Amino acid sequence: MDAARVNAGAGACVEPAMARHTTRIAGDDPIHAALKAAVEVPTEGYLWAQRHEFTPAVCSRIFGDGRALLALTTINSRPRYYVIRIDSSWEIDESTAPKGAVSIRDHLDAIYDALEDDFGRAYNPDEESDEVEPWPTFDDRHGTNVLKASTGRTRGRKP
Repeated sequence: MDAARVNAGAGACVEPAMARHTTRIAGDDPIHAALKAAVEVPTEGYLWAQRHEFTPAVCSRIFGDGRALLALTTINSRPRYYVIRIDSSWEIDESTAPKGAVSIRDHLDAIYDALEDDFGRAYNPDEESDEVEPWPTFDDRHGTNVLKASTGRTRGRKP
């Protein structure tokens, strides 16, 4: 975890420059459990007309209110993707965002750290090796791509 973050107890942390946006570990969150059950199922995707079978991966860290979903892939792991619960106020498209809006770009490093914490790193940057660990390890050697983000809010049902 980044040294600039301040532990706030119970698995939460606060970014000093963005104190209003906390993160927390999902733990026993029922909405998160339902999301994992719906997303982490075998699926298929296509890249350059080649079919790939994989299981999407859900990040265990919830960013902000967690009411928006972000699908993120890395260049090296396409078409496989991660699903991350993010704050519903974060703007994905800065070209249409109101002035002063909080951008997803301000949080990408924290998201990358969370994915690496959850799934490990696909490669060792200190070694000159072409060996890469299999999916869902995080492989950001050639960049990432935000596939889509929900505009709605996740809704939980009362038991």
